[in-house]
Amino acid sequence: MSDRVPKHAGASEPPTAGGERRAAASDRVGVLDRLERHLETVADLFPGFPSHLGLLVRIAALVERRMIEAGNAVLKPHGLTYPMYQVLVVAPPTGSGGITPGEIATMTGERPTNVTHLCDELVSNGWMTRRRDASDRRRVLLGLTAAGRRVLAEVQPQMWATWHRRFAGLDAGERRALLALLRREHANLEVD
Repeated sequence: MSDRVPKHAGASEPPTAGGERRAAASDRVGVLDRLERHLETVADLFPGFPSHLGLLVRIAALVERRMIEAGNAVLKPHGLTYPMYQVLVVAPPTGSGGITPGEIATMTGERPTNVTHLCDELVSNGWMTRRRDASDRRRVLLGLTAAGRRVLAEVQPQMWATWHRRFAGLDAGERRALLALLRREHANLEVD
């Protein structure tokens, strides 16, 4: 039995005359075919190279990259980036205890230094607050301001539409299965 991942239906079809957007989408699908062929070549050069796993890793990275690009396109008119949005989403309202930069890094997957820069910008825009924890002055706590809640309320419907587009064509059972598989992948890579 082959471990090869089935190709996207219509992946080898040429772009239609539907404009730039269709051509760009077709080019992206073509990238996956070229990537698969490239990984098969690598497997020929390096016996034992798991090209099917390489393809899964690369496609997952490409999907996340596309999500970031789509998110940035939605958020840019509001003065936000996708990483800034993710920080705002995980921040609790000011006055509810707060969240540390380390917790934000864990929940968003951002590097701690990047979280610091993101939070600096969010605080300077008035969307988050930063204060010292009264019980431990070494801890910094961040919270979402009323202005931060307003900007989130403004962008959420557009971001949700982007999420729906990302998972279009997957029924509820497939989404649950995908979530279970991603949880297992995440657990496999947990650092001891």
